Amino acid sequence: PFMSSRPVELLKHIQRTGDISQLQVQSNTNGSIKPNDELVDLWRQSKSVEIYFSIDAVGRAFNYIRNPLSWEEVEQNVNFVKSLGNNIHVKIAPVVGVHNIDNFLDTYQWFSTLGLPKDALCIHRCWGALDLANASESLKKVWRKKLKNEPWADPLLSMIQDTGATNDVSWIRWLNIIDQRSEEHTSELQPRGL
Repeated sequence: PFMSSRPVELLKHIQRTGDISQLQVQSNTNGSIKPNDELVDLWRQSKSVEIYFSIDAVGRAFNYIRNPLSWEEVEQNVNFVKSLGNNIHVKIAPVVGVHNIDNFLDTYQWFSTLGLPKDALCIHRCWGALDLANASESLKKVWRKKLKNEPWADPLLSMIQDTGATNDVSWIRWLNIIDQRSEEHTSELQPRGL
């Protein structure tokens, strides 16, 4: 949404026709774009602002899953928004599926370093092909064992209850697509031979 001029246009309209100081704003972002000064100024005039960052992994895992986005840029943008003021609140909203559950501990540990309230972590289930329900029972068993002693893992454990496998293996195709996209981007960055 920060690539578009629409959020600024909408907030300016509210500023002209209503009372922006009573407005509660919520926005979702993948974190790849830093909000511009005009948008930040309008946020600061609002009653409260919640910015939900869809962060499905951190570090190298993020770069792999969200290729060609850069984890370093996204992390800088999270910290920038976090620093904006008392009425602007950062929320971390990972969507957990078969593509990133094995890296979730790293995501949780990064979240813990931000100094945000515990309710600022808003874990969402990935629906569709990458849904954890589509994994085999043997995979679910591994994940349950890995997560069972983690006090923060209840939302994840509820997503991988012993519900039986769906025999839907379309998630494998999606993992192959992520692999291919990563390989293509990596090859673009390689120096060309003379």
